[in-house]
Amino acid sequence: MTIGQYGVSALSQRRPGRPAVGYILAVPLAEDPYFTIEDRQGVFYCTCRHDWDVPDVERLIAVIQPLIESQENPRFVMNLVEMHDITLTARWRTSGWMRGNQGRVARTAVIMRDNMQRFVLQTLLRVSGRRNVRACATVEEAFAFVHAPDPA
Repeated sequence: MTIGQYGVSALSQRRPGRPAVGYILAVPLAEDPYFTIEDRQGVFYCTCRHDWDVPDVERLIAVIQPLIESQENPRFVMNLVEMHDITLTARWRTSGWMRGNQGRVARTAVIMRDNMQRFVLQTLLRVSGRRNVRACATVEEAFAFVHAPDPA
């Protein structure tokens, strides 16, 4: 794992029929063959890649947990578009870790490429009463969610 240099990262690419989104300052915090984490103007942005198992989740937790503890109510965007698969045991470990941090994270947006995966995740979140986590289709939707005002 390496710590990167300051850089500028595109929030999104121009798509036909859609306006271009500007660039934002991205400060690389951690890099691993399976994930990268950046601070994008106060939002921790994590991109996950490849197939995941418990050791990969443990490495990610080792980086994210200090970020959660360093700020009051941090906000996260988890981009899983490049993640191919995750084992059931890795999902279970992730779920347990998230339960342990419930109430410590203001909002989390999870970007997923597959409509069915987004639907299943959003259904599970609603049933569990988690209103601060949302499955999203795009980076723009994810940032809109994490920056939205908290409901009264």
